Amino acid sequence: MHSTPGKNASRSGAVLIIVMWICFALVSMSLYFADAAGFAYRGVDNGWAGAQARQAVQGAAKYALQVIGDREEPKIFPDSDEVLCEEVTVGDASFWMLATSRNDLTDNAPQFGLVDEAGKLNLNTAPAEWLILLPDMTEEFAAAIVDWRDEDDDISENGAEAQSYYLMDPPLSCKNAPFETLDELFLVYGAEEELLLGEDLNRNGILDPDEDTDGDGTLDPGLLAYLTVYSREPNSLEDGTARINLTQGGEDLETLFTETFGDDRSAEILSSARGEFDSLIAYFVASGMTTAEFDQVAHQLTVSEEEYTEGLVNVNTATATVLACLPGMDETTAENLVLQRSQLGENPASEAWIVEVLGEETARELGPYITGRTFQFTADICAVGRQGKGFRRSLFVIDDTAETAQVLYRRDIHGRGWALGEDLYTELSGGENK
Repeated sequence: MHSTPGKNASRSGAVLIIVMWICFALVSMSLYFADAAGFAYRGVDNGWAGAQARQAVQGAAKYALQVIGDREEPKIFPDSDEVLCEEVTVGDASFWMLATSRNDLTDNAPQFGLVDEAGKLNLNTAPAEWLILLPDMTEEFAAAIVDWRDEDDDISENGAEAQSYYLMDPPLSCKNAPFETLDELFLVYGAEEELLLGEDLNRNGILDPDEDTDGDGTLDPGLLAYLTVYSREPNSLEDGTARINLTQGGEDLETLFTETFGDDRSAEILSSARGEFDSLIAYFVASGMTTAEFDQVAHQLTVSEEEYTEGLVNVNTATATVLACLPGMDETTAENLVLQRSQLGENPASEAWIVEVLGEETARELGPYITGRTFQFTADICAVGRQGKGFRRSLFVIDDTAETAQVLYRRDIHGRGWALGEDLYTELSGGENK
């Protein structure tokens, strides 16, 4: 039997359709596997970039430890040009040290450098009268902070103790002990994210595009920008020698002044400054020393018999917002002090310069609560790997009170998202998701 032309054409058409479907399936599988291979390649590439960034963060932390540990007395805050902190290349990676609260905010560009923890109010020592002067702080929350850290169960005015915490959902206990980390503040009765973080949700010190909740174009940094739990300084020198107690005076003080200023000038200073003093500033005012003279010896002096002095605010690095909370200060005085400080040209070796700016009376009132030195730093380290990928960010708190600088606290915080601003993001990634 012979097949008809119509049947042959129909059979050929069916075969063609089958072949086309097979080809389509093969092409689809090829595209699928090619796409999967592309995703796998990008995953490996991003993973490798992330590993590079992690190593850069570790390298930056070791570098920060070295810079901080190598400082000599009087342990002043290093000048910005002494620290490599902006887009430092490490192999195929780069790192930045983000200064989220080192200076009062003047624009929306990231700032870079180490952050002085002594430039903030210490949660464990600042009284409620200081805390209430911080932006957006309430009387209730300031009192609750004091109740959280004190040792008793007595409720201060407007404060919160055990009963308030038991009624929370879930219930908590009031700690009645010092704060150990800054994030512990989120546990205090009345804590709200808006109050603590303001608009700075990723805590990078700048107003990112999605953070301007009130539409005014100005960053509200929240309370965390002004607070710390780490500030303290030893009443001993780097070699362990005790600093000279000015109230006790004695041969050690006379020897120091004689070796530094000579017999005649030493005798003049010692005869002018007698009695008890509650601060180095009080002694400086009474002594008649010049600022340059006092800068030479201030780091060897103390008015305390304790091993450490907790919570002194570094007047050489603190923002006007922080300084305005201290006794004898207000917003206008604090802003003027910061302005005059910016014109000094370099970081002072002591706090004596404030006397000329504030006058003797105000300087003496402020004196017991300030210092000119710092021993604890935050290194907020951001890094990217090859081709600007693999963003990583870790926060280190470094202490320099021991023989060698040590990391007190570390937290990986790259989960908060990109922290280096829009311009740098565009430059490194061309807008691609990291």
